[in-house]
Amino acid sequence: MKKEIKEKKEKIILDKQEKKEFIKISLERIEKLGYQLKRHTIRNSDTSHINYKIFHLLTDPFTYVNAYTKISKNRGALTEGYEDDQTTVLFGLDKAEKIAKKVKEGTYKFKPVKRTWVPKPGKTTKRPLDVPTQSDRIVQEAVRGVLEAIYEPEFVKHGEETKDLSNNYGFRPNLSCWSAIDKLKKYSRRCNIVIEGDIVSAYNNVNHDILLKILRKRIRDEKFLKLIIGMLKSGIMDDNRFEHSLNGTPQGGIVSPLLFNIYMLELDRYIYEEFVNPIMMQNEKEGKTEQSSYLYNKARWAVDKTRKEFLKAKEAYETNPRISNKKQLQETKKKYKQARMKRLNTAYGKVERLPKGAVYVRYADDWVLAITATEDEATQIKNKITEFLETQLKMQLDVEKTKITRTPSGYNS
Repeated sequence: MKKEIKEKKEKIILDKQEKKEFIKISLERIEKLGYQLKRHTIRNSDTSHINYKIFHLLTDPFTYVNAYTKISKNRGALTEGYEDDQTTVLFGLDKAEKIAKKVKEGTYKFKPVKRTWVPKPGKTTKRPLDVPTQSDRIVQEAVRGVLEAIYEPEFVKHGEETKDLSNNYGFRPNLSCWSAIDKLKKYSRRCNIVIEGDIVSAYNNVNHDILLKILRKRIRDEKFLKLIIGMLKSGIMDDNRFEHSLNGTPQGGIVSPLLFNIYMLELDRYIYEEFVNPIMMQNEKEGKTEQSSYLYNKARWAVDKTRKEFLKAKEAYETNPRISNKKQLQETKKKYKQARMKRLNTAYGKVERLPKGAVYVRYADDWVLAITATEDEATQIKNKITEFLETQLKMQLDVEKTKITRTPSGYNS
């Protein structure tokens, strides 16, 4: 009996020692991986850096442990894809090692994404949502981390070089649609025309050859690119019917928004170089000063007058809330609102005499270009952007959703 107890104690001690040793080895490997990822990030802070060897970052099991910890926090992490093996259930080092081994040997195969159709808010039409398997999601997150270290500095640099007059705000660290709205509000004050663009099935029409050509400017590791090609070409299962994915990035895939931003950076640069920068340079060259028209000054004077009358009536009503005072308050408030609306719809001055403004923001596939121009000039710009998208990126603008409006009318999307 004493012998059995002694053996059990010895086994417990050995198990604890093995566990400590395992934890020690694991921490050392995690530290080593962190060092490699840190070096990768530092190297790519220089946006001219070419990446010849990055595939090794995807052959370490702890890359996938790290990826799992990031995506497991999302509510959709357990959503099942087509013929899913439910990898994220009890995910551990053994499963991570299996994925890493397959990736290293070049035998990892992405499964077709499972397509579901989701209703668009307030519309009868639906949009496709492509759900990868759980193991594919983990690999995609690992790829996304490597790519983000390369291309986020490029996005930041583009924003800095353009002084935020051209930038993208979708699915980027510490940015949101509110960041885009803030930039529009700040830089579009002198703009009288807005071009709101929407691309037809943008994610589904990303041309694989063009995307790879863009990626090869910064990435020369063919093993890494081959893995991305395997993901893009994995196919789609729509209602148990297989479709080849000849174009597009899965709308629902973890790495898809980043790949789309990399692709659309070409449009961001084109719009800045062809339209935004020339407009701002012309402004500096001609040294124009703001000259408001007689009609605008008259409308502004009417606003000031009716505002004073409204504030006087409001004070009278608050002091003595009689029916006559309430009626006077409502009438002056109505006149004040009418005067403001008239001022909004009155041109500040002749467009050719105004100091010009221009700003472009993009959030995913929706973009806005606010400029100081005539409607004819805006139409020409829209046509040039349409031509660039069709010839350089093989995409089309949605004719119905792409609008040219005056800024007092507000934004449609």
